[in-house]
Amino acid sequence: MKGAKMSNLLLDHEVAEMVNVSAYTVRYWRRNNTGPKHILVGRQIRYRKSDIDEWLKDQTVSPGEAGSQ
Repeated sequence: MKGAKMSNLLLDHEVAEMVNVSAYTVRYWRRNNTGPKHILVGRQIRYRKSDIDEWLKDQTVSPGEAGSQ
């Protein structure tokens, strides 16, 4: 991964702190393909800040959208 340093990549617990949930929830989202994109570095899971930001943007609900079906 050219140009990216491991220190720029986030761990489950760091993502959890960013979005105020548990690390368990972040892992659950990953297993169910509902969370942010992640990177597999060897056997280690990491997240880019930009992917977290994009995922949060995708979670935004406009007024009137929530609960309407």
